Amino acid sequence: MTRDDRAGKRSRGPLAAFVAAFTIVFVAATSSAGAAAYWTATAQPLTATVTSATTSITASQTGLATTYRFAGAATSTQNIARGSMIFANTGTTPLTLTASLTANTAPVAANISIVLWDGAGQGCAQTPSAGVTAPVKLSASALPLPPTLTSVAPQSSVTVCAATTLDTTVAAQQGLSVSPVIRITGRVGTAWVTSGDSAPFVQKVYQVPNVGTITCTENPGTLTIAGTVTLSWAPVADANSYTLHLGSKATAKFRTVNQATPTVSTTIGAGDLGLTGVLSSVPVVVASEETFSGTSSPGVTVNLRTALLPLLSVRCPA
Repeated sequence: MTRDDRAGKRSRGPLAAFVAAFTIVFVAATSSAGAAAYWTATAQPLTATVTSATTSITASQTGLATTYRFAGAATSTQNIARGSMIFANTGTTPLTLTASLTANTAPVAANISIVLWDGAGQGCAQTPSAGVTAPVKLSASALPLPPTLTSVAPQSSVTVCAATTLDTTVAAQQGLSVSPVIRITGRVGTAWVTSGDSAPFVQKVYQVPNVGTITCTENPGTLTIAGTVTLSWAPVADANSYTLHLGSKATAKFRTVNQATPTVSTTIGAGDLGLTGVLSSVPVVVASEETFSGTSSPGVTVNLRTALLPLLSVRCPA
């Protein structure tokens, strides 16, 4: 070993010892369960509050229930029903509104139109000259709202006026009815949706009522005169006359009886029923008729009997 080598070994001695000592301490510290860090922070009070928005809407309507009865073809003045609807936003957020019709599948719904307009400042007593939506049938699904009524603020409401009309004659739709419901839907963006339904409003088409109880009285025959029966009933309001049909209302009438008071009556013999000697039970249908709207009632059936003696007679139901 040279002198230089011995000098370098002496100079590295203390440094090597320090490094070795540090390594032992480091290994011992990191060989435990694990390392952990700790800190503390000063608590700060929260000044904000948490609130939740709610969506809720209700719908109501008045005045749209009606019975259509008019003469001849439909016009814009004689067959109109006017009413109002109130859409109330009972929630805490503004709502965008759309409307639709439900419970509207009855056939007559396709022959009744509805229009809407903004009731603010105009009222619903008569159809305004401007701002009315295009007519849609009650059978439709979507119900367009006036442009001014497509939104409603929280805790407030809007009034929508409505008018309905029958688009055809009363006779063509007589006796039919529909009870639609107006559904209002409110939206907040695309995720929050709420809806409310109005009460159903019944729309009927007039039909003259049936006669009430029919009284049958036998008129006994003799050896040379056939027995007959007399049918009588109370007059029907609005009826102008009554028709009698054999078998069903679909067959041609064999008699027309004019209105009378206090009772209406007619006498029927075997010849009226087309009987020539066959024993049978013959249904006779009595229907009310009215000329104002051209309607006829469905009819009430009386099952008359026949007998061979005396001659070929007609008798009342057993």
